Amino acid sequence: MRKYFVATMLVLASCAYAQQPQPAPQTAAPATETKATPVVDGKPIAAVLTAWAKLNEKTLVLEPGMVASVKLDPAAKTFEQGLDLVLKPYKNIIWRKVFMRAKMEQPKPERLAAMVRTMVALEATGLIVQDPTASKISSFVKSVDVPQNYAAALDKMSPAFNAKAVYVVFDNKPSWASANGVSLLDLTADPSSIPEGTLNAENVKQITEKLLSAMASMNLEERAKAILGMMHIGTNLDSRTRVEMRLAGIKAEASMTPEEVENMKQRNIAQQNEDIQTFKDMGIQLPGQPPSGQ
Repeated sequence: MRKYFVATMLVLASCAYAQQPQPAPQTAAPATETKATPVVDGKPIAAVLTAWAKLNEKTLVLEPGMVASVKLDPAAKTFEQGLDLVLKPYKNIIWRKVFMRAKMEQPKPERLAAMVRTMVALEATGLIVQDPTASKISSFVKSVDVPQNYAAALDKMSPAFNAKAVYVVFDNKPSWASANGVSLLDLTADPSSIPEGTLNAENVKQITEKLLSAMASMNLEERAKAILGMMHIGTNLDSRTRVEMRLAGIKAEASMTPEEVENMKQRNIAQQNEDIQTFKDMGIQLPGQPPSGQ
């Protein structure tokens, strides 16, 4: 049991940000127009909001791993009002309207959500960071008042931005976040910060070590939320990715020598017995185990 639990943890930790299908480009509809309002009650958030975006011809990006059963209020008159009404009961799941640089390739959903979450969390009202050697700057300005139709002029800016919005729905405090909201899989730790095509076995090992180390410092309640969050992310993977992960596990075990397999088996048995004793020392009764003293 311990062997499979640890293996599952490691797989979930390493593929928590596995690639999800990209939304197809769509033609934007006027912000004040709604095609229709389907009455959807108690359906998964991804199904409800994807259908709502398709109905209104909007580009929507959903952060993978969000789990909620939602209802689309028939009172919604616009696409954005529909998002507000759907997400109102979930204080940590929010949406933002995002404009990207012209000709910028749209990032994967998990990476785009992480970028938007980082910007929302920044407390600075304005920053310009310069690299004098390269004669380049990075700038950030927060909460600037804009006119209602400001997006129409974005393509005339220098540098130019795409005036077509991408609606990003994300968890502002994911279940794998610590009590103070700091992500255990932040941009410095998760695979989305590693350049495309360069994620390798050593990266995954480092990510997993950092994740498990951070979880070890959590209290029991926070750790349970983190594990639940990873389980949800794992179950939301597409079928091909799940099969490939299983095949990788089979291949990994097949590559072990008989001595390595036997050593791992003995280590797992010893750790399981040690854990059972630790549970008893903590006064915790395990299912299927006789009460202490019997």
